[in-house]
Amino acid sequence: MTPAIQPFRFAREAVEADPNFARGWEQLAVALFTRAGHPTDQAREATSRALRLDQNLSLAHALNAVLRNYNAPYDWSGVTAELEQAVDLDPSNTTALLWLAIDMHKLGYLDRARALLEHCLGLDAAYDRCRLHLMWTLHMQGETDRAIAEYRHLIEDGAAPDDAVLLMAFLERGDQRSARQVVQSISTEEPVPDAVYRALTHANGDRTAALQSLRTWLDDPSFNPRDAAPIALQLGAYDLVRPTQGSFFALWLPDFPEYRRSPEFQHFVRTMGLDDYWRLHGFPPQCQAVGADGFACV
Repeated sequence: MTPAIQPFRFAREAVEADPNFARGWEQLAVALFTRAGHPTDQAREATSRALRLDQNLSLAHALNAVLRNYNAPYDWSGVTAELEQAVDLDPSNTTALLWLAIDMHKLGYLDRARALLEHCLGLDAAYDRCRLHLMWTLHMQGETDRAIAEYRHLIEDGAAPDDAVLLMAFLERGDQRSARQVVQSISTEEPVPDAVYRALTHANGDRTAALQSLRTWLDDPSFNPRDAAPIALQLGAYDLVRPTQGSFFALWLPDFPEYRRSPEFQHFVRTMGLDDYWRLHGFPPQCQAVGADGFACV
């Protein structure tokens, strides 16, 4: 039996034995969500059942927040409040800390995201998802050398990242070995096209051919386009960073301040409702209000 099946089976057997076992429903909800890789009606029902039985379940509240905000319409205020509640109910819940940190990162509150992720790793140094998001956040804040150290740590742990967040940093440092390692990790089935890589490494490369290859490559369904978002930004294909939950981590990359001055960035923020949250809760340090309903970010 595979490890992914075991938690589901045990949780299901627990609630079959005792339909009023709230933590059993909580664990079943997590197993259902994890097994599917996205929200399902069964995961939502199990979460709802757990919270009806016990309103003080930290993980059930954290999962409920994720399920609520997975697709539009987005409710950043309600969801972050529920994630905060999950952390308050159990300050040692590393998964709740991770999910709250991810939303703080998406919304641009990088200091808060970093503090949550460092707390997560203080509780569980082997929680590689917290380390991955800390790597991203450190790079966003300009602490790229430490981000690279966390990247090396993840590789040593057998949890190598499969995204291009540090690609330009490695290229700028002349670290071709690490740069190649990054691009190879994005997709083993559909590697980065040679024309794209040449354009990244040569200032006088053929950008037209690279962009055509990039668009064809990103249309392939075998990998998450989010993982290649920094490549799209480096080549100026801002429209390829589409406003979806999976594309947020390109927003705050230090390599591309010009992207944050673009109409595509404005469209992303407004489509996802980030500016609505900022007006209610305060703008992150890198952004400010402009007039009645505008904003600017650096």
